[in-house]
Amino acid sequence: MTVRPVPFSALPGFSPFFRAYAAGDARLAPFFEHPDWNSDAALRCASDAAANHPRARTALVDALRAQAARWGPDADADRAIERLLDPASVAVVTGQQVSLFGGPLYTVFKAATAVALARRVEAVTGRPVLAVFWLASEDHDFAEASEVTVGAATLRLPAPPRVPGELGPGAAGRVVLDDRVLPLVEAAVAALPETEHATGVAAALRAAYAPGTTLADAFGRVLRFLFAGTGLVLLDPDDPALKALAAPLFARAARDGHAPARSVTEAGERLVAAGFHAQIPAATAPGFFLLDERGRLGLDADGDGYRVRATGERFTAAELEALAHDAPGRFSASVTLRPTVQDVLLPTAAYVGGPGEIAYWAQLRGVYAWAGVPMPVVYPRASATLVDARTRRALARLGLEPEDAAGPADALFARLAARDPALDAAFADASAALDAVLGALASHVGGIDATLERSAEAARVRMRHALGGLHEKTLRAERRTQSDLRRAAEHAVGALRPGGVLQERVLSALTFRAGYGPAFVAHLIDALPLGEPAHAVVSLD
Repeated sequence: MTVRPVPFSALPGFSPFFRAYAAGDARLAPFFEHPDWNSDAALRCASDAAANHPRARTALVDALRAQAARWGPDADADRAIERLLDPASVAVVTGQQVSLFGGPLYTVFKAATAVALARRVEAVTGRPVLAVFWLASEDHDFAEASEVTVGAATLRLPAPPRVPGELGPGAAGRVVLDDRVLPLVEAAVAALPETEHATGVAAALRAAYAPGTTLADAFGRVLRFLFAGTGLVLLDPDDPALKALAAPLFARAARDGHAPARSVTEAGERLVAAGFHAQIPAATAPGFFLLDERGRLGLDADGDGYRVRATGERFTAAELEALAHDAPGRFSASVTLRPTVQDVLLPTAAYVGGPGEIAYWAQLRGVYAWAGVPMPVVYPRASATLVDARTRRALARLGLEPEDAAGPADALFARLAARDPALDAAFADASAALDAVLGALASHVGGIDATLERSAEAARVRMRHALGGLHEKTLRAERRTQSDLRRAAEHAVGALRPGGVLQERVLSALTFRAGYGPAFVAHLIDALPLGEPAHAVVSLD
């Protein structure tokens, strides 16, 4: 794999905030504990703070051991879990909402960045370091989780049927797959490239997305398949054992949730004043949802207590605090509290986030201070476009670089394949000139012998016919060229900018795993640049 950087400013989808953060803009330094996110000094400092903060490592390891069995054997991941028992060990964490067939490429880019960064932190600090992927199984945006493109096929998981008493969407990871997933699996298998590696991908898909499996476990099995041998540890927070470890933080949020909400809102106001946007426009207490059979229920501050948004039920702060201790499994952190829950559980030295996530983190420094938990380095995930051999050929045909293959394909084709208006004019001029020359010649030879004038006319007809034949051949060649250009434009846009957005937001990694085999992810981990404030164009060998 070879890599070429492209400025974020040359591509769609990167906010001014993210571009500024990636470039180390000093205006954002007050919002982060470690604004020099790519420095060895920041990684050492954050690692020391994470390792020294007290946490229940033995209970955490027990929970992770129990979870690991759900996703299939992986001796490297099992060994990585055991490293948490070492009080000097730290983690590089990333995560994503659980999604159909492992979700789009950026999910894999996050995990690959975390694995690579864990290796760097270990080299820099001398500590044992593991990479952890947080399965955001409690998120309730089922629409986002249910769609992905494998090969050229865009696949959508049907929404689960509503159940009596349901007030809103529940945790997407708890959705149990039924028989409706089977035709989607087969459609994904059919869309894979026809290679020697496709059989293994097909088997993994069929095993992961079997009816009766939760969406969280299916997603975890795909990640385990893709990252086997890398030591990536998976963590599902929707686990009573882990919720029990986070219960004191939930209880404190129930008792004093107004304070972190105010700090998030104030940070947003300061971001706007600094010329950026607030990803969380206004936080509402207490930083968590309640989970039950009715769904994932939002809460709003109501005097000295809280009111359930969907029902109007009211809890006092004391009632919610008691519930956090007695039934922590009913609590699900919102965006304002989730990172601190993560770092209560894990000794997080660095969190690998996407552009939108990092904007959330810019408002959370006060929440970390309120919780008394060290804030990690917030590290941008690698952003990349993968260019395979077929796409390289299409780009060469178009005379474009990958970043220039912006759609829609029809507009790109029209821009590149406009007919040369001088071509028809040139043939018209040639025909007129031929008529003039042969007309003059006929007059001369007719003056010598009248019968030669007829011969000259016959010659003119033959030559005009030959010129017309050349014109038709030229038009056919032009049409072939146009057709080739159209196919190249359609392929390039579909491969690089599907739906007008970056490839990493739409296409499944399984397509590339089928094309390049078991070593694909390992090569990707080695190839993706760490700390490069630019998008990477990766040419696949």
